[in-house]
Amino acid sequence: MLKILKWGVGVVLVAFIALVVGLAIYFVKQDKTETQVEKIHNTNVVETGRGIAAAKIMSAFASIFESTPIVIDNTFAGAAIALVNIVPEPVSLPSNIPRNVGISEQVTVVPQKTKTAIAPPPKAAAPVQLPLTVPAPPTIVTAPTPSQPTTNPIYDPFPIPIGPDGFRGGGGGGGGGSTSLTTSSTSASPAPAPAPTPTPYVPSAGDIVLNEIYWYGSDIPATGSEDEWIELYNKTSNTVSLSGWTLYSADGAPYIQLSGSIASGVYYLIERKNSGETNEASESPIANVTADLWTSFGSGLGDMSGEHLYLSYFSGTATSTIDELDFSACGGWCGIGGGGNYLSMERKAPDVSGLTSDGWAANRGDRNNIKNGTDQAGGSIRGTPRARNYANYLVNYGSDLTSGTLTLTATGSPYFVDNAWFTVANGATLSLQSGAVIKFLSTAGIKVNGNLTTSGTASSPSIFTSYFDDTYGGDFNRDGSNTSPQAGDWYGIQYLAGSTGTLSYGTVRYGGKFSGGEQKANIYITNSSPTISNSIIEYGKTYGIYLDTASSTVSSNTIRYHTTDTPSYGIYGSGGAPAISSNTITDNSYGMNFWDTRGTISSNTFTNNTSGAFTWGGGLSGSGRIQNNSGSSNGQWNGVRLSSGNLLSAGATSTFSKNTSFPYIIPSTITIPTGAGLIAEAGSVWKTDRYSLEVYGRLEAQGTPSNPVIFTNWADDSDGSDVHGTGSTTPIALNPSGIYLKPNATSDFLNTTIRYMDIGLNYDSSPISLENVSFIHNSTGLSAAVGAIIVKAINVSFEGNVATSTVQLP
Repeated sequence: MLKILKWGVGVVLVAFIALVVGLAIYFVKQDKTETQVEKIHNTNVVETGRGIAAAKIMSAFASIFESTPIVIDNTFAGAAIALVNIVPEPVSLPSNIPRNVGISEQVTVVPQKTKTAIAPPPKAAAPVQLPLTVPAPPTIVTAPTPSQPTTNPIYDPFPIPIGPDGFRGGGGGGGGGSTSLTTSSTSASPAPAPAPTPTPYVPSAGDIVLNEIYWYGSDIPATGSEDEWIELYNKTSNTVSLSGWTLYSADGAPYIQLSGSIASGVYYLIERKNSGETNEASESPIANVTADLWTSFGSGLGDMSGEHLYLSYFSGTATSTIDELDFSACGGWCGIGGGGNYLSMERKAPDVSGLTSDGWAANRGDRNNIKNGTDQAGGSIRGTPRARNYANYLVNYGSDLTSGTLTLTATGSPYFVDNAWFTVANGATLSLQSGAVIKFLSTAGIKVNGNLTTSGTASSPSIFTSYFDDTYGGDFNRDGSNTSPQAGDWYGIQYLAGSTGTLSYGTVRYGGKFSGGEQKANIYITNSSPTISNSIIEYGKTYGIYLDTASSTVSSNTIRYHTTDTPSYGIYGSGGAPAISSNTITDNSYGMNFWDTRGTISSNTFTNNTSGAFTWGGGLSGSGRIQNNSGSSNGQWNGVRLSSGNLLSAGATSTFSKNTSFPYIIPSTITIPTGAGLIAEAGSVWKTDRYSLEVYGRLEAQGTPSNPVIFTNWADDSDGSDVHGTGSTTPIALNPSGIYLKPNATSDFLNTTIRYMDIGLNYDSSPISLENVSFIHNSTGLSAAVGAIIVKAINVSFEGNVATSTVQLP
């Protein structure tokens, strides 16, 4: 009987304790001024806390049955507190008792609805401190958080404490005390704790940046000056919660408490809301771009005074400045943006310091379409709200490259050069990786005094092209198909004296705009020797590549579509000793033209060049060489057209080798001057109409029995080449065609065929040297004065000539 009485008293005692503690917490629930931290904290405790509460109370009943002492500690009380959350809240009962706090915890009560002063980060000269405040949450005792890996982490600047039993909430908090709850082996097991939560990330300075400021307003009459907005940008790889963040000015206006979150690589747009405005769609500054936050800017952004802006984050215990700009010392925002064109002020790049004016530039939506959005009157906003900044597209942010190496990437493309020559200084390097794209406005180009290099691939070349070209870099000018690129849209690339570079797997298009007497070329190279290989050069105004006293290697390129001017050329060269090899030169007006050069032209293919394939001449110097080129369908000159006058410079010797169905064409009288030498190698074919080759220096024809050197009429297609592309025609020997050897000239003809000439060989006091030479279908095969010197005349034959020889040969 005594045991039953004791058990009953125990039950009443436990119930009474639970009731007292529960009522205390019940009244705490009526406090409607919870901070954000409290709300999160109080919500998370309930479910887990109730399970533990049941276990604790049942354990107490078990102790009564076993006549063991009941010890009431923080854990027991916390469980009871959590259990009482089952009770519904009444409408209102005032209470100043903090919620979710263990009995033995030391509680610090913080007055509600108050603000703690925020100060900017310390600087060399401390800014003026204003009485600006933000809400401060109550002090919460936290316990260590078990670490746990996570994917797609999200920044959350408000840490949520976790109790010692592994669940969120104050029921598990407290100092611990010296007593503990004693249970028997038959007591109920507590519910398992949920998986530990990752420690929230604390944002660092520069994670979120002030990215664009529209401080001057729009041109809408009366109200346009209030059309202000500010854009933030998240440059981290995480979504960032903006709870506890504030954007404010040192003078107190604007003062904006942020909300929501900002995803990785995404913009956050804050638009000004004025007194009396209620409809964001029709009254916000940007009609067709929705703001993340439409809110008051107070008295607004100082149009003529500038601002000192802070972007800060309150962690619950301290305030951190995440980004800052100070334009308070210069009038009118240092003249960046605004003005009669109503331009926004844009950060050059998220990683560039925005503290001072050096990191900012004006949008230039007044002269191009790199802008976004319209105002409420339908006018274009000359800024880029919720889009990449105009200044961020500019190569080197619009400044010349004076030193170091600047590397442009595919991920940062397209880049832009706007209305100016972009200069790469001596000692500096501009490098384009595969897939990088640069676009140029109409009065823009690149001048290289240092080094310009590309490292593209066949599938991902580096691109230089017009602002209007949508093929690479997309619809950059944002006009759909309203405009198309044209040859000469921009100046082109110039490699100047002493410059270097390698253009490998690059594409250069639509250059060659006329600029102050400079050559209208996609690529102009003067007194330097960069290498151009495996690239596409197309749609230049007059020239694809212009080589001026250059010794460049130009190999394995496709050079095409240079037809706009008359004449236009795929490649044009003068002077130097370039090596031009294995290029496909097609669909130009003229394929190639070289003058006064020691260049080597080999293994190139010429097709569909409407005015001719290749012109070579103008006093060639040094050891220039032509070999193994081929072509077809090149208008009236399908071959190497030799220019009139001196073919070689005095003292120079050049070798002309065999090409494939691609003869050397003599369209007018040409000469080999005294002291110069021309070597016609085995298999080379020379064609003329009524013109002569006059030799004052030396001519050597070095054929072989299987590959003779051939001199013939250009209507003769028997060698497989069709000079004019007219099909089969009958050759006629016309006066004064033939080879004229002037006094003191020397010559040697070995394994040579001469046909369809007026006079095949005409010796004027010049020695005769012939071996295995055939004269076929000429008016006169050989002409020489009586008594001419015959060095040799071995195996000389005549076939179908009107007259054979004026001298008796051995």
